[in-house]
Amino acid sequence: MDKPSTNLSVSEILAEIASVTRDVAATFGHLNSNQLNWKPDEGQWSIGQCLDHLITTNSHYFPVVEQVVNGDYYATFWQRVPVIPGFFGRMMLNALNPDSTQTFSAPKGFQPSQSDIDEGIISRFLEHQRRLGEMIDSSKDKQLDKIIIASPVTGIITYSLLNAYRILAIHERRHFRQAKRVLQHQGFPI
Repeated sequence: MDKPSTNLSVSEILAEIASVTRDVAATFGHLNSNQLNWKPDEGQWSIGQCLDHLITTNSHYFPVVEQVVNGDYYATFWQRVPVIPGFFGRMMLNALNPDSTQTFSAPKGFQPSQSDIDEGIISRFLEHQRRLGEMIDSSKDKQLDKIIIASPVTGIITYSLLNAYRILAIHERRHFRQAKRVLQHQGFPI
């Protein structure tokens, strides 16, 4: 599934996350530390940084999902305001769509490590993906389209937990493609 929709069901989200996991293992699993840290230029991320960014970003969602699964989640007033979550959810899905040509700077707390990333990033990413899949699966029986959460970037942006999962899935595909372009760059060390 290299062309994820922005209207994925939970089973399709899980399939997309599994697909990205397989693609990362197959495409980058054999690379050494030098290759994982190589950048086409200083303004671009390395393959390792793309994977580190996904682990960092996805991990920001884990606490709220654990609260939802445990029945400890309560929406704030702002999260209960109608219309706004649907608007922001659609906006984020369109902006992060892998086919979008828009570029963004990751917020400060979501930036990847700037230092050398060791070869263990691949196994950490694969383990993270397993945990992410389990997290989503553990909440699939909840009314995900009715549970409104705040973006970990800013509490002003709200969307449904279902859209959060969709955002994570397409965000992963977007950065997999970014990392693959690094691998395919003419100057990439062989």
